[in-house]
Amino acid sequence: GAAAVAFEVTLHELSVGDFDDVERAGFSEAVSRALGVPRRQVLIGGVWAGSAVVSVKVVGLGAVEAVQVAAKVSDDSSDGLAAGLEDDFGACAVSSPAISLA
Repeated sequence: GAAAVAFEVTLHELSVGDFDDVERAGFSEAVSRALGVPRRQVLIGGVWAGSAVVSVKVVGLGAVEAVQVAAKVSDDSSDGLAAGLEDDFGACAVSSPAISLA
């Protein structure tokens, strides 16, 4: 698919310095698991200060799948992305997702 979903995750309990290659790999895996997409489709962009703010893009999605992934990103329940990341990364906040169609 040509659609993508982009969002940011603020990891309140980590700093930019904590977010090394091992954390990055674990984070990508946790995002893919929580969103039900293959790990290869989860791209990590920049990481910057303010705790650790991580730019994420899930690529290679069909239009319907992009809407489903965006819904999981936005879901504040135990089924959503934030809840899926808390066990491994502590409290976090997730921005509103943006869907792009190529």
